[in-house]
Amino acid sequence: MENKIQLIIDYINKNINTIDNFEPNAFCQGFAIGTLETIKTDLQTLIEKEKFLKSDLKKISRVCYTNVKFKGIDHKDYPDYCDAYIIYAESNGVPLTDDEIEELNDNSFLKYSLLTDYLH
Repeated sequence: MENKIQLIIDYINKNINTIDNFEPNAFCQGFAIGTLETIKTDLQTLIEKEKFLKSDLKKISRVCYTNVKFKGIDHKDYPDYCDAYIIYAESNGVPLTDDEIEELNDNSFLKYSLLTDYLH
């Protein structure tokens, strides 16, 4: 997917140069370039997130989290539970360190998945 997105980014860069050289109306030119720059930034962010998720999935696939305990659960905040956080967990039977728990809490997708397991 990264290669396809990079092709789109390259295409956007080419069109920014084209607009910059040929669009006589400064407002239209600025608007078009601004829009393309925003899309380009969003696509670059998507590439970075994809890389991050791939690395996280590799780590997660080797780990089995058990005995996960949460604090900050407010059922009025269902289904988001944005204040919930992990206070204890074990990985393959070994308690996680504070740094590992913080890393789990930083991974919102995994944290939410563990939270739904915890609540059910």
